[in-house]
Amino acid sequence: MEQQQISPKKQKALEKVKRANAELAKVVREEKEQLRKTQDRHKYMMGGCVVKYFPEAYDFSEQEMNRIIACAFSL
Repeated sequence: MEQQQISPKKQKALEKVKRANAELAKVVREEKEQLRKTQDRHKYMMGGCVVKYFPEAYDFSEQEMNRIIACAFSL
C-alpha cells in the first residue's frame, strides 16, 4: 500500500490544531481545579466550624443555615 503524503502546509496546520486542543484542555483542567479548590476550602472551613459548634446543623438546608448565620452575626 502506498502512504499518502501530507503537504507541509497541512502538516503545520494539523500541528497548530493539536496544540490548540491541548492548550484548551489545559485551561479547562486548570479552571476546574481552581473551582474544586475553592469549593473544597469553603466546604472544609465551614464544615469544621459547623461540626464543632453545631453538630445538629447538618439537618438544615443551606437557606436555613444562611438565615441562622445572618442572625448570629447580627447580634
